[in-house]
Amino acid sequence: MTQPRTIQLFLVDGDPRFRIKATLSNWTGLVYSLPRTCLDNDPARPDLEQTGVYLLFGTNDETGQAQVYVGQARERANGKGILGRIYEHVTTEDGQEYFTHVIAVTTQNDSFGPTEISYLENRFYRMAADASRYKVTNGNCPSPGKVTEEKEAELEEFIGYARTVIGALGYKVFEPLDDAGANAQSTSIDVHPAESSENTLELKRKGTLAYGRQTTDGFVVLAGSRINAEMTSTCPPSARNMREKYDDAIEDYVTTKDLLFNSPSGAACFVGGASLNGKEAWKDSQGRNLNQIEETEVRNAVQEH
Repeated sequence: MTQPRTIQLFLVDGDPRFRIKATLSNWTGLVYSLPRTCLDNDPARPDLEQTGVYLLFGTNDETGQAQVYVGQARERANGKGILGRIYEHVTTEDGQEYFTHVIAVTTQNDSFGPTEISYLENRFYRMAADASRYKVTNGNCPSPGKVTEEKEAELEEFIGYARTVIGALGYKVFEPLDDAGANAQSTSIDVHPAESSENTLELKRKGTLAYGRQTTDGFVVLAGSRINAEMTSTCPPSARNMREKYDDAIEDYVTTKDLLFNSPSGAACFVGGASLNGKEAWKDSQGRNLNQIEETEVRNAVQEH
């Protein structure tokens, strides 16, 4: 657990659906959440005319997949900066027309230069790609530029704060799907990565050996899980749809990356190819299913208080 922090949200237009300015105690950074429909709202924001980094969020109409584009903007002679660069995405056909919301990151003292934003753009791109929550639509990985080790340490601290604020605004673009096992480290090369945490659950059923964990977002089926090649007549349509959605993350019926589901049952149906109760199908190393695990946790919590 990190230290508690206080984030201040300013509703620029007096409505949480519109522009939001977010700041963090003792941080020089500044983050804006901007719906596409509010980019030209008055009054204009002078800090959006500065140099900074931005993220375009939206959904692919055909696949329903969440997408993000990471870009940078330098202060320009016309005084448009970040906002001017975002306008270019609106007025040109550059493949980013899908976006509906923008996150803009700059500083309260306009201290970013070309070196800083190149480094931040590269790091944000790589963090988003590694997290795999969104499809990153950049054609290429941005260049990180060259920074001194002192500047790199300073920017990494800035990134940590920005990540916190962006996540608090509802965009977990940099957060790993498997938060329960993100810090788990295996001490043996013979141990499957999914078995490196005590929170790991298993589902064994007819050619299926899947690993999963409950997380703050739902239930994650871990990379390296073997799913059932067959789908029975009882398999829910939602599970069939998820097979199609995650088709590029399955090779020879083995998952190649962590996959997020809304519930343990949704995950169980996906890997088992049948109608399954996830609270009964997923079990820990002691053979306890999720129902039994949660009942024990609740009972212990009540006894402690």
